[in-house]
Amino acid sequence: MALLIKLILQNKGKLSKGKRTAFAEISDEEIDRIERGVWRAWQDVHPTETRERPPLADEEGDLNHNQVQADEYTEAATIRNP
Repeated sequence: MALLIKLILQNKGKLSKGKRTAFAEISDEEIDRIERGVWRAWQDVHPTETRERPPLADEEGDLNHNQVQADEYTEAATIRNP
């Protein structure tokens, strides 16, 4: 579940089509609900951020502030929902 959350946050609230196959056991409807829930939770913590926020990595291997926040959020979500 932590990987799914991380991938959703990295793609501005949507699971990319390329990563969708990794979660074939989850229906499209469930993915939609998870995406909406993850994005709402992210916005609760970061209310000024939108889907138009900057990419998570400026250059390959150069993680910026959003990636660190995504990692922290993923850890918190995992602790609350093991």
